[in-house]
Amino acid sequence: MRATQRFTADDSRPPSVAGYLRHLRLIEWQPGVSFNAALSDAIRVLLKEGTEAAEVSARIAGIPCAFPVLEEHLSSLSAEDLADTITRISALGHSPLLRVAELRLLLSQTARSPILADRAAQIVAELVSPEGRRDAQLFESLLRYSEHLWIGDPKYRALAVHIRLALVWAHTHRLFAPAGRR
Repeated sequence: MRATQRFTADDSRPPSVAGYLRHLRLIEWQPGVSFNAALSDAIRVLLKEGTEAAEVSARIAGIPCAFPVLEEHLSSLSAEDLADTITRISALGHSPLLRVAELRLLLSQTARSPILADRAAQIVAELVSPEGRRDAQLFESLLRYSEHLWIGDPKYRALAVHIRLALVWAHTHRLFAPAGRR
């Protein structure tokens, strides 16, 4: 959806289960494999395919997990490329989970630049501000709504709990952008 378009009820509908799993690169997940390992593998696949770190972050930031593979990738970037990537991640929106994911990524890199530590402090201030609390409440409402949208899909219900949760959280993150602050 482009920024100039109005958000409609159709925009809130999740894509197909198979399509979303492909988008997140979680199609290879097998029972018995930890979700964190599967997510790390998915991030590796996205990066290997040439997906830029900011786009990887946009896809996965709604999943409430640490992303050590992405942190490791950021460590390999030049200072200039790291600054550009962090700027692009910051511009992705105001989803509370995006802010937390950005904070984790920044904290993993603060030894490289005091500017990153300043941005991390700014994010913490945003998260605990009245607007941040409002955003968290809105996100929680959208989380319930998103789960309601998925629950009617038999393919969704057949998935492992970890994957169902990832889809709900990732979709909620995607919904938040048009609903949250600009």
